[in-house]
Amino acid sequence: MMNIRARLALLVMFAALALCWTSSQGYAFENVDVGFHGRIQTTGIMRDITGIQYGLFDSNQWVGWKTELQMDIGVSPVYLTRPPLRIDKVYLSYRGSYDLIYDLESRYDNIPDSGRSWGTGSRYDLGKDDLRSENDMREAFVDVTLDAGENTEKNPVNAHLRLGRQIVMWGEADGFNLVNVVNPQDLRGVTAFANPDDVAMPIWMSRFGLNSGAAGPFNNLSFQFLAIPDNRPTLWAPAGAPYQLGFSQNDHASDFRNMQYGLRLGGLYKDLQAYLYLFNGFENNQPVGGLNLTNYQLDHPRYRMYGASISVPWDAWRAMIRAEASLTDENTYTDISTLSAGGPGYSFHKVFRSYIGIDKPLHPSLGTDSALSTTVQLYYQHVYDWDFENNLTRPGMKEDSYQIILILGTDYNHGTIAPGIFVWYDMEGSYLFSPSVTYSPDGRWSFKLSLTSYLGDKNSASKFAAYIGGNDELAFQVKYQW
Repeated sequence: MMNIRARLALLVMFAALALCWTSSQGYAFENVDVGFHGRIQTTGIMRDITGIQYGLFDSNQWVGWKTELQMDIGVSPVYLTRPPLRIDKVYLSYRGSYDLIYDLESRYDNIPDSGRSWGTGSRYDLGKDDLRSENDMREAFVDVTLDAGENTEKNPVNAHLRLGRQIVMWGEADGFNLVNVVNPQDLRGVTAFANPDDVAMPIWMSRFGLNSGAAGPFNNLSFQFLAIPDNRPTLWAPAGAPYQLGFSQNDHASDFRNMQYGLRLGGLYKDLQAYLYLFNGFENNQPVGGLNLTNYQLDHPRYRMYGASISVPWDAWRAMIRAEASLTDENTYTDISTLSAGGPGYSFHKVFRSYIGIDKPLHPSLGTDSALSTTVQLYYQHVYDWDFENNLTRPGMKEDSYQIILILGTDYNHGTIAPGIFVWYDMEGSYLFSPSVTYSPDGRWSFKLSLTSYLGDKNSASKFAAYIGGNDELAFQVKYQW
């Protein structure tokens, strides 16, 4: 398997060859447009280890004190005459961080420094060194465009190729990953209020896209194909860490034998945007479903996901409607009854998931001239051939489950103060409640205070039941961005 230096060298060589070819065809570029952006932030997290439902921050401990630096640079050639085949962008993104909590708190001293120190598990089993610091080239890719004709204003058909380490976000949903399954997640030190882009793990892939322009009744048709030799699961912290899962992971080599594939077809008809999805890869978003009880390692079997999404404005109500659905053929769920037959302790089930959301700005009299941004989402999940009583698994594992998300946000004084509320309710009787407020005096500096709390019935079949009592957190973040 090639290491990251070899892959970066191939990207640089590919970009250089493409630029040389462009120049040899008489399409010299007169300049380059360089964009350099970044941020530095410090986040402190205090946890109520008994839960505020049983006493408001009456028993606390610090579980995070992370300082993070991220820098992004994009280089785009500015051509005198735009060639049909060209390099559009070379992009690099770096992130480094250090979490001081592992030096300040002695309760984390027993976590092994190396995730492989036990001599078992995979290259993705983490240790304390992986939790304490990060030094990673996150994204590194080259964008290549091919126009169907030199006069692109008359012929909008074009093809795009992105080669390198990248993030692909699919779908319309905010809090649910129905079709957004391409990139695994980095959950080794994450809280409920993390940005989805920060949680997504970039992976090496080739992304090919084709846009047709107007075609028949459609304003635009699009095609996207992903070829992913980079195979890695969602990252979880080891036992004893603040966000522990505590199990090692079975490893699949990153090579062409374990290639993953993705396909997306899109169409824009008037104001209706619709997509169809297909993903053939390895399960990485079922952290405890694929727990092999014979060796207490997480398995990642291959599966397929079929999905669809739409978004359309509702002009009469000045709102946006978003909907999404997926069907997966072999999701794993813990099933101890399989052990008696020599099975791994889990079984395979088809799962249907659906979601509909409405985004609507409101204009209440709350002392602000800005609209109140409102999002309401309803989620439904059905697990085929699932017997909740016989499998005795909890939380959130009934055959049918329903959840509702409510997101409210506005700002005061031209965006200087921005409060928000996020509520995720499971109809089995438990929910996540997360209010926040951000103060940004100049658009570069920002100060954010966030609360994440799990409330309700801890004995319910809700997905949040296991978190009630001991996982409520208060976070304060200082950030500077440029």
